Amino acid sequence: KHPSENMVLMQGEDTAVLIHETSGETGFQAPHSYESIDSVGEIKNPGYAVLNNIAVTQEGRPLFENRFKNRAGKVENEPGFKAIRVLRPLEGDTYVILTLWEEEKAFQDWQQSNSYQ
Repeated sequence: KHPSENMVLMQGEDTAVLIHETSGETGFQAPHSYESIDSVGEIKNPGYAVLNNIAVTQEGRPLFENRFKNRAGKVENEPGFKAIRVLRPLEGDTYVILTLWEEEKAFQDWQQSNSYQ
């Protein structure tokens, strides 16, 4: 229905999410909308996606966002890394940190590395 739009379906054993990155109108009837405050790499299949949902109070937003805006960028140099998005909610208080990896093992190896600390 929207062949020119970049939409990526990510699905696990019992969950799924459809990602639509756009600065224009979305095709979703009831979208969860976010502003990307940090973006590296391309979101596209195939890969292993990790989405962390982090509730942040209104007072804590500046500190939380500053942490990501000033991060050292260590994750981008990890083997198997493909992309990261730090997403600020346009409504609500739950940020989403999405990382995309070539495979699950690359993500697990990063978690065991010094740069994860």
